[in-house]
Amino acid sequence: MATASSVEVHKNFGRYKDTALAEPVVVTQYGKRPSRNSVGMAKCRLFS
Repeated sequence: MATASSVEVHKNFGRYKDTALAEPVVVTQYGKRPSRNSVGMAKCRLFS
């Protein structure tokens, strides 16, 4: 499972898009993983 900050994903979106097709990518904000109760995590999937 790849982990990257939101800024890193923004700067290198193409790279993380390709990675997300092969394995899950966790995007952190301020170095913290999103909580499971987060509305965005529950309702949104990247590249589904």
